[in-house]
Amino acid sequence: MQIEKNIIEKLEEIVLINDKTVKVVIAKTILNLLKERDDFIINDVANISFTSVSSITKFCKNLGFAGWKEFYAFLKTEKKRQLYQNKAYSTLQESNTDVIINKIIENHSLLVSSTLDHNMEPIMNLVKKINKANKIYVIGNDRYLNLSNYFYHQLLILGYDTYFTTYHYVAKKLLEKVSPTDLIVGILLHDETNYLYNLIQSKINVIPELTFTLIDIKPTVEQRNNNEQPDIVIDPNHSMMSLSEIAYNSLFIIINTVLQMLNENRIS
Repeated sequence: MQIEKNIIEKLEEIVLINDKTVKVVIAKTILNLLKERDDFIINDVANISFTSVSSITKFCKNLGFAGWKEFYAFLKTEKKRQLYQNKAYSTLQESNTDVIINKIIENHSLLVSSTLDHNMEPIMNLVKKINKANKIYVIGNDRYLNLSNYFYHQLLILGYDTYFTTYHYVAKKLLEKVSPTDLIVGILLHDETNYLYNLIQSKINVIPELTFTLIDIKPTVEQRNNNEQPDIVIDPNHSMMSLSEIAYNSLFIIINTVLQMLNENRIS
């Protein structure tokens, strides 16, 4: 399955066109600002590129975003992820030993095996729900922004009528439109104080027959109440990863497995 290109790659591809069109000028300006500054606003791009705010908004929408704010949120997250990956790679190069490399591979293999062993049934149930749904609403919080966005884009590529947001006010508007034939996939931290979590739960009470799947991240079994069974169980026994890394990587494994199953169903 082809993975969707990230935003920076898309901007670089536009710059390679190397003509004097507005989209090339805007893409080049954004990439330059990304290298020079930690933060910038739409007016900065407009002033430096000698274009207008409306042109930049149109540029963002042509890339598949609701506007500048959504585009910039994803761009900032992607930059942070790249910096983290570059730092991790640099650290690994400095400590360049076969023991560490083999340990990383071993831990990842164990995590894949453990995650799938614990979660094959909910994964298969999610695949069935997606195939039955008329529309799919992916609603997540910022911690899993990249994964939620990746899941959303891959569902679109596979031909599903899918919508996605991490913003509270957008989630509220989406939930006002759902029907009993729709599916909400919540990629959320399990936290009763989380606004998006409460928003989705309250919507279920309004429409009891609404299909809802919460990809529920819980680091340890001991933290769950006896009457509370999450959809997704993760295994914390991986010494080279923090609990947040285990949760993130487990969720990535689950999402990829779901997408592979959906893709295989489409092909067959």
